[in-house]
Amino acid sequence: MSARFRQAALDTLVVPPSRYIRLLRTMRRVFANPPEPFDPGCPVLVLAGEMDRTTTPEQAEEIARCTGTATLLQLPSCGHFPWAEDSGPAADAILDFLRGQARKPG
Repeated sequence: MSARFRQAALDTLVVPPSRYIRLLRTMRRVFANPPEPFDPGCPVLVLAGEMDRTTTPEQAEEIARCTGTATLLQLPSCGHFPWAEDSGPAADAILDFLRGQARKPG
């Protein structure tokens, strides 16, 4: 478990015990069953916030790695909803990705 993810788990100690138990069960399920590689058949952009406590940067990297040719972009100072927290960079990243795909043949 990464230090960043461990810290996020420790930060959740201020929540009710039932929520913390749910988080631990989710973490166990996620780490016990890493995602299987797959080919979605289309270009993929994985847009993640570096401060996301739901999907850690390490998990975002693994998601991108599993899709093979996915483009991973992690936005600093953003959490789980980067397009809502700092819409400018998120919108630029999405538009750049779409424009790049439009220029690629096939």
